[in-house]
Amino acid sequence: MNKKLIPILICFALISCKKTIKKPTAAVIVHGGAGNTTTEMMNETQVENIRAAIQLSLEKSQAHIANGGLV
Repeated sequence: MNKKLIPILICFALISCKKTIKKPTAAVIVHGGAGNTTTEMMNETQVENIRAAIQLSLEKSQAHIANGGLV
């Protein structure tokens, strides 16, 4: 075997053995309610509480996904 070819083959072998780990992509969708209730039917405190709960749900979901889906 040609001695110049050996380093090329070694490099090729090392590159081809490299594992590429793809991180999964995910999306979180939070449905903010059901029925016919609108924010116009609520007082400001109720609206703020609902929005805070939705935001907390998104943040916890994002953390869960970033942790690989583990608790």
